[in-house]
Amino acid sequence: LLMGECRESLAAYKTSLEEDTKLAQQPSLTGRERLAVRLRLGEKAILSSTMDAVRRRLAPIRGIPTKTGKMASPNADIIEGFDFIDELPKKPAQLIDGLTRW
Repeated sequence: LLMGECRESLAAYKTSLEEDTKLAQQPSLTGRERLAVRLRLGEKAILSSTMDAVRRRLAPIRGIPTKTGKMASPNADIIEGFDFIDELPKKPAQLIDGLTRW
């Protein structure tokens, strides 16, 4: 949701970040024009930084790409540990059952 809002906001500008950077370097700009360009550059930088931060935060949640192209859970090892702990109470009964069958 936030990524979409940032993309829409960036797309609403008539000029790109690169165009504004070049425009800001022109000596013929009036003070007001220069201030407007600097404001746009600041707004675009904030939107771009927000999108980068969201991407960094979502990467671990979405998973880790595997060699097969599927996404593996970044928490798979933790989940495996909890599953093992959940199975511990059943282990003595399984041991006794195995010994009686032997």
